[in-house]
Amino acid sequence: MAAAYRAQGTHLVTCAIEHHAVLDSCKRLEKEGLQVTYLPVDREGLVDPGDVAKAITPRTILVSIMQANNEIGTIQPLAEIGRICGSGESSCTVTRCRPWGRSAVRVDELRADLLSITAHKMYGRRGSGPSMCGRGRPGEARRSDGRRGS
Repeated sequence: MAAAYRAQGTHLVTCAIEHHAVLDSCKRLEKEGLQVTYLPVDREGLVDPGDVAKAITPRTILVSIMQANNEIGTIQPLAEIGRICGSGESSCTVTRCRPWGRSAVRVDELRADLLSITAHKMYGRRGSGPSMCGRGRPGEARRSDGRRGS
């Protein structure tokens, strides 16, 4: 995402307790000149959607928040975060569903542009998993209802 949309922006948003795969990637991208905002969490491990809204800038190309924390089990308010991201012109949401198969996931309700799933949580190969791409792309024109596309 960062490479594909660098011309549209150089800012990423994630959370301080994100999975190390995301945090390590963000640290590497910072060395390449991208800006990353690491959002704090409350004592329950929740990201405040208001903090997401404040962190998004016109140069934000990606907001990456894990749906369920694999260490403390917190379920993030992704539908609300997705609505916040959907109201801007240059941001998208990437969510990873750790509880896939354990709880219902409605991608349309999450308003996720991208969704990746870890296969080894479902007896698949470690390091692999499916990804789903929504109908829109970051920076694509949005309809008056905030949804991407025409």
